Amino acid sequence: MTPVYVQIKIFLNTIAIGLIMGIVFDFYRALRGLVRPKKWTTGLSDLIVCLFLTCLVFLLLIFSNWGEVRVYVFLGLAIGLAIHFKYLSDLILQFWYNWFAFLGKSLRLMLKTALLPFVFVKMVLAFPLGVISLLLFKLSELFKPFFGKLLKKTARWLKTPFCWRRPKE
Repeated sequence: MTPVYVQIKIFLNTIAIGLIMGIVFDFYRALRGLVRPKKWTTGLSDLIVCLFLTCLVFLLLIFSNWGEVRVYVFLGLAIGLAIHFKYLSDLILQFWYNWFAFLGKSLRLMLKTALLPFVFVKMVLAFPLGVISLLLFKLSELFKPFFGKLLKKTARWLKTPFCWRRPKE
């Protein structure tokens, strides 16, 4: 028979496991609130979270009381979840939202920093290439009367498909 103080310790551990379950579930709620998945994706992700939580609770029960399941284990899990949803859920959910916002801002900053050299090269090359393009356009307009027929023949030749001609018999 297990001593009472060990059972109380296991009961408190199961309350803590219930609190951990609530924190994981709030993480999933925050993630699902930001992503807004479709109906079938929501069902699939719900199933994945339930399986993850089942494995997590199983492992934590193995570590805390060698996996012995008694009535006070279920009672402790329920009390831990109830405490979480009554007193902590709003705070934890707000924490996850802030964490995701911070993560998104950090990733955007890292992406902007990584793309900064390319933006700089674009800014440096945009003006000279624009000037060259404008000059070539003006030159083409200037020489169009002289080379107009040649350009039309070249364009017509480029539009015709290349094919083998049959030899005349």
